Amino acid sequence: MARGKYKRKRERKLLQAVPIAELSFGTRLTNILEKADIHTLADLCALSGEQLKATPGLGEASYKAICEKLVERGITLT
Repeated sequence: MARGKYKRKRERKLLQAVPIAELSFGTRLTNILEKADIHTLADLCALSGEQLKATPGLGEASYKAICEKLVERGITLT
């Protein structure tokens, strides 16, 4: 039981170390995310799909680009 808890904690720590700029989004999308106080991959994963879609300035194409990058890393939004 404890093994799973520590594994999840270690995975969260790794996500916190990945800045949004490292995901190779365009400048506009990176600026939108940073303005919304999303600076790391962990910040991005903490949001649901609906919360992310509600981000000011974030359109459908940008949302799809984010989802594609997350899928490349094996992450899905809830």
